Amino acid sequence: MCITATFGLIAARFTGRPSALELVGTVTGLCNVWLLRKQNALAWPFGITSVIAVGTVFHDLGLIGQAWLHFFYFAPINAWGWFHWVRGGKDRTRLEVSWTPWREWLLYLPFFLIGTYFVGTFFSRVYDRAIFVFWDASIVVFSIVAQWLMSRKKIESWMLWVGPVDASAIVLFSLTGAHMFSALYVVFLLNASVAVYEWSDSWKRRQA
Repeated sequence: MCITATFGLIAARFTGRPSALELVGTVTGLCNVWLLRKQNALAWPFGITSVIAVGTVFHDLGLIGQAWLHFFYFAPINAWGWFHWVRGGKDRTRLEVSWTPWREWLLYLPFFLIGTYFVGTFFSRVYDRAIFVFWDASIVVFSIVAQWLMSRKKIESWMLWVGPVDASAIVLFSLTGAHMFSALYVVFLLNASVAVYEWSDSWKRRQA
């Protein structure tokens, strides 16, 4: 109730009132990222609810890349991440946090560049209503990798959320009028920044 009221006040500062879907996506999204930071597997059902609600709003706004990202990637990978966090550890036990092997980044770095180009080009040609397509596409591509790493409990996932995703999305959503989500991503940015420290500390304590 407090979270809903707080974001209702934030949205009231801008034109129009937030829709029911915006409120659902906001509240469940906040619950999701907070529980992820705490390494609580209950984060994932909140995440599934949030991405469906948010994806619908993005589709209506014309951010097609964001809508597709939520419907066809975030929703299924949240379901897989839920299972993997619970049974992905040694002998099908709870998965622990870890760092990503450096060799994986040899795949991710070109994927960021090539993926942004192809996703942006695709949406600019297929959807007349699509706006800020390459900017939108860059957030899509970085989010794909960040969420993949998150589902595997990799510390670097939070680092990707901080800059290439959250900071960039704050500006993009403000320009497109999605002020509720822009405010939400400020909270996401702060949460991710704290999570980098907490997950790194959790890994260090296990190594001691």
